[in-house]
Formats: sequence, C-alpha cells, structure tokens
Amino acid sequence: MCFKGIGYWMEVGVCNLALVEGQVAGNFENLQDIAKKAEVSRSTVSRFFSGRQPSLAVTLRILRELNLKFDDVFTRCEDGEIVNGRTADVTSKAD
Repeated sequence: MCFKGIGYWMEVGVCNLALVEGQVAGNFENLQDIAKKAEVSRSTVSRFFSGRQPSLAVTLRILRELNLKFDDVFTRCEDGEIVNGRTADVTSKAD
C-alpha cells in the first residue's frame, strides 16, 4: 500500500484478529457495524480487510473502530524491497 507516496506493508491478520476480538467483546457484530461507526460503506470495509487500499483518512477511521494504531498494522517499506516473499510496489499514489 502507498500513502502520500510512502510504501507500507499491511498485516491483514492483525486486523482480522482485532475484528474477532471486537466481536467477542460485543463492540460490533459484523463489517456493517464497523462501516456504520467509521461512516464508510460496508464494501469499503470489506475491501480494507482484503488488503485493498482506501484513503489514509478512511484507513484511520477503520483502525480506530478496531481499536488499533497505524503502527500496529502497517510497516514502512521501500520500493522494490522484498518482505515476506513479496516485492514492494510503492508506485500507487493513493492518499
């Protein structure tokens, strides 16, 4: 993923764990509940959980509902860097 021209790896598993823990704690029942609280569409939240990038502002709202910090989920990487067998591509310019 790329925010403001800076590449990051997203640990989707951390988000999935926070989703389950939030459901167990009764904070929300499903992705629709998170979407409503974050004031985004359910499809946006679904795309987030599949590792596809929303804007930085939307990402932060979803993370807030999951009770996660940006650094809990994202690790900075350089273009072409290989992490977990994948090559970083920070050419995407989404913000």
